[in-house]
Amino acid sequence: MDSEKNGGITSGDTRSSVSLGNEVIDTGEQGGLSSSGEERPSQLVFHYNRERRLAKASEAVRRTYTEGYTPNKGFIKGLTANAGLRSVLAVIVILCAVVIILSVFGPSESEGSFHGVPVRLRAFVFDETLFVAVTFDGTSVLPGEFPAMVKAEITASDSGGTPAARSEVTGRYTGTELVLRYSGTDYDFAGVKVSVSFLNPGKGDPVEDLVLSTRVKRE
Repeated sequence: MDSEKNGGITSGDTRSSVSLGNEVIDTGEQGGLSSSGEERPSQLVFHYNRERRLAKASEAVRRTYTEGYTPNKGFIKGLTANAGLRSVLAVIVILCAVVIILSVFGPSESEGSFHGVPVRLRAFVFDETLFVAVTFDGTSVLPGEFPAMVKAEITASDSGGTPAARSEVTGRYTGTELVLRYSGTDYDFAGVKVSVSFLNPGKGDPVEDLVLSTRVKRE
């Protein structure tokens, strides 16, 4: 039979093969009619040349084939194994930095402003006694709502956040520093919340209270 070499195809009575770069497809017996007159299907056999494939592969692929899979060792190497993991690590670092900055430089829950007057809350335990101090800072310009009587409703909570004790202290603010103090027996209090308001609010618009909270410090 004739053979055609340019196309990489060799045909004969019984077998043919096709060469495609690194791969060779052996077609086995050609299709056609058998001696009995029945249709005879073609048989395709795939030949894979591993050496040729590896010769054109990257160094990482060749090393993986020769050395086998070696997992990354260490936590940092595992997070920086590829570009996707490095992006995730960068996002985590940025989020942690934002949380730290907000917790350190953000507004404190123990400080606030009550109608233009700065107010601070402090709570600590000394010698089995809880001391709470609500301080109204002095101001050179007295806001229009003052002088006025103010009150602080104090709530002490346990470690689970359950209110365990309540009290109320009052005082008159005239522009000079005012400290409303409370002391009582400590029952392992963990936190203190204070709601600051006017003792006798006017009949106009509802007055919004100032709510402060802090952890109990043990000295």
